Amino acid sequence: MKNIAILAGGFESERVISLKSAQVVKKNLDENEYNAFIIDIGLESWHSEDGYTVDKNDFSITIPDVKVKFDACFMAIHGSPVEDGKIQGYLEMIGIPYTGCDGRTMAITMDKILTKQILKNTFGVRTAAFEIYTKGEKIDESNYEYLGFPMFIKPNSVGSSFGVTKVKERSQIKKAIEDALEHDDLVLIEEFIEGREFSHGILQEGEKLHIMPVTEIISETEFFDYAAKYEGKSKEVTPAENLSPVIENEMKAMSEKIFRAMNCRGLGRIDYLLRGEEVFFMEINTIPGLSEASIFPQQLNHYGLSLKEAFGIMIENSFKV
Repeated sequence: MKNIAILAGGFESERVISLKSAQVVKKNLDENEYNAFIIDIGLESWHSEDGYTVDKNDFSITIPDVKVKFDACFMAIHGSPVEDGKIQGYLEMIGIPYTGCDGRTMAITMDKILTKQILKNTFGVRTAAFEIYTKGEKIDESNYEYLGFPMFIKPNSVGSSFGVTKVKERSQIKKAIEDALEHDDLVLIEEFIEGREFSHGILQEGEKLHIMPVTEIISETEFFDYAAKYEGKSKEVTPAENLSPVIENEMKAMSEKIFRAMNCRGLGRIDYLLRGEEVFFMEINTIPGLSEASIFPQQLNHYGLSLKEAFGIMIENSFKV
């Protein structure tokens, strides 16, 4: 039996989502193969679900009279310190395998601006037009008006739609930037693409990439915000209906290209917008939500893989890196 630490919590707004994802992982790990322990990684302390403190010298916990060392870590933290790559370096130094991308790839893909620049300028991937605001600069609304209204203003490196505003007129720009700055020092100001929203995941198994069915996201709110993602204010249709095979295949081919170009590993979910027949890359999520309300588990089900099978693949992959 292998001892698996499911890393949960984290340092940011997405902490509550991470804790839900971790419970889903624990529930679906094969009990005949793995002993699962949820480890809450917080700013103040690292401890097990039962309150046992993690010894950071070797990433172990001591349950009365028993020292538990971990064979691998399952990454279920959205945001820092996993999606920015911080904890991967630590785990590599002490020799513990982990699921998902390495720290370098995590840090790059969490940076929405850098990811868009790499994919657009180097690999020719179509993205919405965008501008960048850096904390401390004077806010000059005229710099962004050419993007048109509405536009989206969002923190650069935060997920789950925290700090995102759909701006409909010039007078809202300053407040939207200030709201985004509460989450990040870099702000992405992006053209609004009028169209349909799609997403699909990739699961790596050795050299093979399992390309999940495409999901259409139909939000009851103005965009796919926190309420739409986690409070049932959206409809996710998997597989997507009324999507031409040509467009579907283009998305799948683009996703494989992006996954490999960004040196991703393990799993990822890639989001798109479709305007007419033009596919626009939105972002890649290297730690997609794994709660019951999340898209990736729905896609796995339609693809024909159970969560138990998928999580087992991810853990076993970690031993082969």
